[in-house]
Amino acid sequence: MLPGGGFIQERRWVSAVFFDLSRFTEYALAHPLEDTWEAANTALQNAANHVRLYGGHIDKFFGDGFLAVFGVPRSQESDARAALEAARAMVSSSTLPGRAGVASGLVLRTPLGGGVAGDQTVLGPAVNLSQRLSQAAPPGEVWCDATTARLVPEALAEALPPQPLKGYAEPLVPFRYLGLRAVPSEALGREEEVGLLQEVLATVCKGAGRRVVVYGPMGVGKSHLAQHFVEALPPEVRGIVAPRLTAGVALRYALRQALQRLLPDGLSGLRQLELPEHLRTVLDFSIGLEEHPGLPVGDLDELLVQTWWTLLARTAQRTPLVVVLEDLHNADPTVLEFTRRPAPPGVLLLLLARQNRWEAHDDVVFLPLKPLSLEDAQRLIQKARPELGPATSLHLAEASGGYPLAVQALCLTPNGEPEPLPFYQPRLDTLPRLARLALQAAAVLGVTAPPELIRHLVGDEADLTRLVGEGFLEADPQGQLRFAIPWLREATLGQVGGQQVQNWHYQAARWYQRQGRLTEAAGHLEAAGDTTTAYRMWRVVAQQAWSEGRYAGALLGYLEALRLAEGPVRWQAALEAAEAHLALGRYAEAFELASLPLEGQNQLPPRIYQQAWALRLEASLALGREEQVERPRTEEVVEPRLALALARTYPLEVARSLLENLPPNLAGKGHLVRARALLQAGQLAQAQAESEAYLREYALCPAECFEARLILSQALWRQYRPQLALEALGAPPDDGLPAWFRSLYNSHLAALQLDLGDLEKAAELLEESLLLLEGAPPWAIGQVGQVRLCYLMESGQLEDALYFGEATLAQAPSPSLLAYLALAYALASGTQNTRMLQRLLQGLAEVDDPELQSISQLARGLQQWHKEHRGIAHLRQAAHLARHGHNPHLYLHALLFLGLAYQRTHPPKALALSNYLLRQTAERGFRVQQGYARLLRAQLLLAEGQAVDGLLEFEAMTPLARLWKALLLGILRGEKAQFTPYHFRGYGLLGVWARWLARQPKLCLAQTLDLE
Repeated sequence: MLPGGGFIQERRWVSAVFFDLSRFTEYALAHPLEDTWEAANTALQNAANHVRLYGGHIDKFFGDGFLAVFGVPRSQESDARAALEAARAMVSSSTLPGRAGVASGLVLRTPLGGGVAGDQTVLGPAVNLSQRLSQAAPPGEVWCDATTARLVPEALAEALPPQPLKGYAEPLVPFRYLGLRAVPSEALGREEEVGLLQEVLATVCKGAGRRVVVYGPMGVGKSHLAQHFVEALPPEVRGIVAPRLTAGVALRYALRQALQRLLPDGLSGLRQLELPEHLRTVLDFSIGLEEHPGLPVGDLDELLVQTWWTLLARTAQRTPLVVVLEDLHNADPTVLEFTRRPAPPGVLLLLLARQNRWEAHDDVVFLPLKPLSLEDAQRLIQKARPELGPATSLHLAEASGGYPLAVQALCLTPNGEPEPLPFYQPRLDTLPRLARLALQAAAVLGVTAPPELIRHLVGDEADLTRLVGEGFLEADPQGQLRFAIPWLREATLGQVGGQQVQNWHYQAARWYQRQGRLTEAAGHLEAAGDTTTAYRMWRVVAQQAWSEGRYAGALLGYLEALRLAEGPVRWQAALEAAEAHLALGRYAEAFELASLPLEGQNQLPPRIYQQAWALRLEASLALGREEQVERPRTEEVVEPRLALALARTYPLEVARSLLENLPPNLAGKGHLVRARALLQAGQLAQAQAESEAYLREYALCPAECFEARLILSQALWRQYRPQLALEALGAPPDDGLPAWFRSLYNSHLAALQLDLGDLEKAAELLEESLLLLEGAPPWAIGQVGQVRLCYLMESGQLEDALYFGEATLAQAPSPSLLAYLALAYALASGTQNTRMLQRLLQGLAEVDDPELQSISQLARGLQQWHKEHRGIAHLRQAAHLARHGHNPHLYLHALLFLGLAYQRTHPPKALALSNYLLRQTAERGFRVQQGYARLLRAQLLLAEGQAVDGLLEFEAMTPLARLWKALLLGILRGEKAQFTPYHFRGYGLLGVWARWLARQPKLCLAQTLDLE
């Protein structure tokens, strides 16, 4: 109630009872007015007394009937049962024919007619339905709805045929209430706890006093366990469940009720107790029979404790007692002090609380109660709803968290949708208004809420400590408050009106905005229904997160803005989201987002239309699916973004014309497009300059920065500068990029490590690369596979190379991968491998790429040289194409094989070529190829009978080089080489050289090598 006598609105779960007199019009017409009034008044007052007796509230009278409500102003767990029993008592005892309808549900308790005291009423479907059920019921019957019947499992409710009710589109099935049946309580899943209580009871029956502290979170089943235990007591033991003695409850009234339950003859047996006079005076005061004895507060509390202890002790002399005291987590201090004394002999005090507030003592037994196991929760659900299948009951058991109270909420509705409010509302009603308001604010704010924000919404006097102490809320590791048990938040939300929810969300949004936490502010603006402002806020969130390098937060912001955007703004939001995804290498998502404006019959402005086409084209190019996007003619281009995208698909000169006069915001992207085109055209110095310009002036986009570093590294490598290429590659890609970018980075780094001689590092990088390829486009899979194929050949794992190459080619077909697989087959012997090589070379015949044709020629040259000691023309062509294609790895290997081929036919040319190789590899830093060049020259000099002059004094970087070096050192020292054909398995190249060595007359030790 507000100051001045007004009321506030309140959402409540209630059981509404509509009682009216049947055929009252006939009675009124047949009797004088005074007699009619007296008969009706007597019948209605009698019925109203039953309502009050069962704990209900008369909402209003209607001529020959009235509306009663159970659940206001406070709820009890038995409200629905009390409503049915009150309705049955009203109908059966009515002096005039009467009938009643009972329905349960959510209502709004609100003032009408100006909002002054006395005008408070309830509105809601349950109220209307109770009236319709009453009107449809015959005289002398009580009809209820299905919800009420399910709330009272022990109710004898007979389902009736569907009835057409006024105001309802479809007939409803009412239930005729016939009374209550005896349903023995079960302690499902609590068998161990019941056994412990029985052991303690046996001790009490022998004359001892015991206190059993049953503690656990709200809704875990403490009261149900105690009720089951009391109901199962043997006849010689009395069991009493005392009224709740919590703070805020009228203690004298509660103690009076407790005394009535304790004494066999009620209050009339009070005088039979032999109590000292001073204790009898205190007892009479405590139950409201005497005035205050005038004692100081401390002395009076001490005497109250002594009085009730003595009272229990005297009563237990006749028969053992079990006294259940509930909700002691919020007990009156005097009651709590009483429970801290040892129990009187013959008395078992069952103390129920959400936390343990008692110290260990000889007479104390602690019984912590935890949630049920998943199996026991499922059994409980199947008992309540036997029609549910195993899968559904298991799902509900998981959702309950093992809390029996949550199980009740999940079993209430036929479809399994939770309805927690009727079960949690009695617990919520134990809180004072401000604490309940703070709990409602926490529920509105979300799954977790900052304590300071809750106080901001409801005032600093909000007692959050109490909410935590009584188990409604708990603090998470970050200091945020969250609800302590399942479905409590949902139940609390059910009590909050829509206007209040909106107001709190607006206040929370402003509070978060002042804190600089715009993500939370945007969420609360949307929850308040202000989607326009929320859309703008999400855009700010995205832009701010992007500027701070928090890319995941930026993507979230753009996607949330798109979700909220409406009308023409939606298309711009889609393009912003697509641009962000494109910049972070999420190309498939970017393609889908850019396609949104182009769907349907949207009338788009030309600028938006071409921007969408541009982003779709760039995404499809990045995915290697250029054919998915139809490209407009260049003369139709009016949007610079589209010109930029189209430039990637045209030759260099056309691309340059499209990139002219780009606006400043696209200048960086222009550098990158030019760098990419120049690299493809073989203009390496210019490509290097363009990529360096981008990285120096425009490095803001993670995916573009990564690509710029790759282009720069490739340009340097193709200029025979591997060490600088390694440095240009830089650190691994940003964490905001998909994992396959790291895979691509690792493969490029591994390729450089192969040239620099660190095969172990290359192997580690490639192993990690294969694990990170999920979601990668086919071209990226092909690039990683190509490098691994080279590594397997270089490290003497030819069989693995063939197997891996075929598997990768099937997964990501590409001409480049096809060419390197052909090279692997060229190194393998056997007729079947030769046939496979020919098929692969046929597939490369039409490929117009110098680099790939170089590999093809190298493969042909190796095959002919291996079989027929020819192939010089192919090897020379391979070297020429590799140089033209700016591939140092292929070029140096082609020269190496050409030198070997020349040894037999033109030794002077072989020596000159080996000298050129030595000089080039030493100057350029290709350490692996430098080792091969030294080995080649040493072999040629040995064949001519000349000194090698320290050529073999170097560290061999690869297994191939180590074997070759060992062979030459053996020849040089006149020692027999300790090699067998097994040592050359997997080394196709070494097999070729060893075969050549075996045919040299001047190298006698080679005669021991027979590789045929």
